[in-house]
Amino acid sequence: MDDQTKRKHLAHVHGVARDLDLEPGGDAYRAWLKRRTGCESCKDLTDEQLAALSDALKATHAQWKKAKILILELGYSGFEDQRFCTIVKRVTKEDDARLLSKPQLGKVIGILDKTAADRRKRATAAAAVDPAGPAAG
Repeated sequence: MDDQTKRKHLAHVHGVARDLDLEPGGDAYRAWLKRRTGCESCKDLTDEQLAALSDALKATHAQWKKAKILILELGYSGFEDQRFCTIVKRVTKEDDARLLSKPQLGKVIGILDKTAADRRKRATAAAAVDPAGPAAG
């Protein structure tokens, strides 16, 4: 693999890690990478392993972005928020959401999406009952 392609793959892996609130080189990042690849550093991956990791992350990157949007919409502080971790544990039996497979993440997103939709529906219904809001009266 040429240097430009290798840098592109490394940048993609590190970008996804940052989206997951993992700082490349940090302990949580190393644990995440080890769980996915068996290595704690991208430097230890062969060119083929690096390309495969980058490709696998492309498949889930959009899911992680959607999960992050829903987490923030629900008022959670991020992937470490206890409420989110409880959902992940209940649905997937995993302790760390950042280690979820694509199907597991899809299940969690489904729960988050339904929860957010229910909250929006309740907020809309409450606004229709009292259009002036709670301060009126």
